[in-house]
Amino acid sequence: MLKGFSNKSLQWIFTLFLSFALTACFAPTTTPFSPLTSITAIAQPTNTQSPDPTEDLATQKQKIWDEISHDVIEFNQLVEQEKSLGNIETSHDSETGQDFFRFTGESNEKIRTAYENLMSQMVVLRDRYLALYKQDYNPTPFPTFSTKEEALNFYYQTMQEDQDWLETQEKTGSSLRVYDPDRGSYVSFLSFDQDVWLVLRNEALNKLRMEAELSPELLVNHKAIVEKLDGVPVEANEITSLPYYRNDLTLFQYQTRKNYYVLNADGAVIEITPVQGASTTGLTLPAQLTTDQLEDNARSFINLIAPGINLDALTLEVGLKTSNSFFKWEDRTKSSLDGGGFPFIQVAINLDGEMLNYINTLPLSR
Repeated sequence: MLKGFSNKSLQWIFTLFLSFALTACFAPTTTPFSPLTSITAIAQPTNTQSPDPTEDLATQKQKIWDEISHDVIEFNQLVEQEKSLGNIETSHDSETGQDFFRFTGESNEKIRTAYENLMSQMVVLRDRYLALYKQDYNPTPFPTFSTKEEALNFYYQTMQEDQDWLETQEKTGSSLRVYDPDRGSYVSFLSFDQDVWLVLRNEALNKLRMEAELSPELLVNHKAIVEKLDGVPVEANEITSLPYYRNDLTLFQYQTRKNYYVLNADGAVIEITPVQGASTTGLTLPAQLTTDQLEDNARSFINLIAPGINLDALTLEVGLKTSNSFFKWEDRTKSSLDGGGFPFIQVAINLDGEMLNYINTLPLSR
């Protein structure tokens, strides 16, 4: 299966398998089709070849690719060297016929450290490559659509084409192969040129679907809600879903410098989680240490984010994990969520009064 240097939750995450991510986008929408007020032409590449760059850009990009290729070769040589020492456990998948090997002891620590360093280097070099690629990026615009149905049909058809293209790349074996210590086997990565082409294409497709699913007025309203809570501008947005809560709804994710927000079409905030690397959402009330005071803080956060909810009419459950408290109010009068359990609203909070995350599935109840 191909790995790509692509975007999940709006960040470059190298452990994402692109073919899985694209397949997940094929879930049909249940939103009724309606005429679009406006869908403008959105730029997209029409084939897998990048535009002819200047010699200088081509040379710079080639040097970046040569550097990461050299690093990969050195890492894979280290893998084979450690493998020859015998500190491995092997397994076999009888269904696929694939063999796996995983390192043990000191070899495992050495390979994992080297793998993490390689992935970090890939992030740096890939971002440099993307910046160069954009300098000569001149894609063909998408068609203009008059209805939501037309736009979404084009979206799903194009995503399927991308999936087919990925499968072709995997079969040709033209991608970069790297040993993955978690999988216990070599996996294929797209080349930087293929990867950034696909990422920019998917960004354009995501914008197309966003405009089809959400009117311009609702999009402005969503961003205003997020920016009022967060205090900083929205940097990116995309279509998302939470099938373990409700498997038939399209939801909308917005990223700020600090947090990810998930909203439904009506503008209700469903989730708030910190961006990778941040320990808290940054939404803070004065430090409170007792359970009662922490509950008061949790209630204050809910009143700030979702005013009007009568928490006293719900059933409270309190959980504790290390130094973090979880205050969860369930509506046991409603039917279960698609993944099981009653609809609920929950705040995770630390002893300093900082909100770690927020989940409100009450608007998702059937």
